Amino acid sequence: MEKFHLYFSSKLDKQESKYQPKLLEEKETIRIPVGNLIINVKLVKPDDLKNYVMNFLQHYFIILNLKDAVKGGDVFRINNCLKMMIPFFYNHSPLSKYMVECLDYILKTEVMLPPKLAIQVRAAACVNPKGAKAKNKAADMQKENQVNEMKELFKGLGSNKNEHSIETISKAYPVVNDIVSHIDLQISNKEVKSSHKSRS
Repeated sequence: MEKFHLYFSSKLDKQESKYQPKLLEEKETIRIPVGNLIINVKLVKPDDLKNYVMNFLQHYFIILNLKDAVKGGDVFRINNCLKMMIPFFYNHSPLSKYMVECLDYILKTEVMLPPKLAIQVRAAACVNPKGAKAKNKAADMQKENQVNEMKELFKGLGSNKNEHSIETISKAYPVVNDIVSHIDLQISNKEVKSSHKSRS
């Protein structure tokens, strides 16, 4: 059985006048007197697999909680989720831009902004393009999707890319997007979505 050194429970060697560490068996219990109180200490080997799984589950449930809060449009729970995510971002890097964004959003919505403006900022964090119940999405994700769609239009210009053509196609984007969405609706075209980047 593996043995461990426990330096705070050592025996005094009177001949050598120094502390000698006592070898303890795993899960062996020792009694430490602290004043009138006796504390029982049991030496247990750390379970690395358990620690890994616990940390993984903490990450997982925080992400699930945040996704559910965004989907339901619960702006107050979003702030709570961001507060719980700050230690994870800091642990990844003290200079993490995600941690800075979390702190900035929380400080603005809870401390710096007036109550009316703060609730407007919170409400603007989520959008519901189709108006369905519990179908909200993050506003920045919606903007990213629009940017990607506009990039596809820019690619369609081919070699005719210039300032005037890009400005024209940018103005036409809302109309083009509206026409395409109506055509998809009429032919009952459903976009297949997956959380995986590539299908196996």
